[in-house]
Amino acid sequence: MFECAIALSCILMVGCGLSKKQQQKAVAAVTPWLDLIDTERYDDSWRRTGDYFRGTITSDRWNELMRAYRRPLGKVMSRSFNSARRETSLPGVLDANYIVIKFDTVFERKKKAVETVVMIVDQNGQLSVAGYYVE
Repeated sequence: MFECAIALSCILMVGCGLSKKQQQKAVAAVTPWLDLIDTERYDDSWRRTGDYFRGTITSDRWNELMRAYRRPLGKVMSRSFNSARRETSLPGVLDANYIVIKFDTVFERKKKAVETVVMIVDQNGQLSVAGYYVE
């Protein structure tokens, strides 16, 4: 009975996950953007984010942060999909429909990292980058 309640709660909760097809769509949407980051095309990556992202950070500041924190990690040696989940509430940002995508990444100078890309889903179902960080 307890397991049924948990399963039902998970089905009703937004943060439980995505179908395989939804995961593939999210990964396909973010992969070209990550390629821009990987090739240090930070201006282009900033331009390819959503309105929310561009409204919270300038292109100059984004470039500065990427040069300071992402560039030192070096080239991506491998990147594999870890997880994707829906969220409607995340710390420090407005409530919205988000997809949080995590990748297990091996960088040239950091052998074990988790990259997180937060995408926001607009009213038409389109995805745009709303955040990025490396742990």
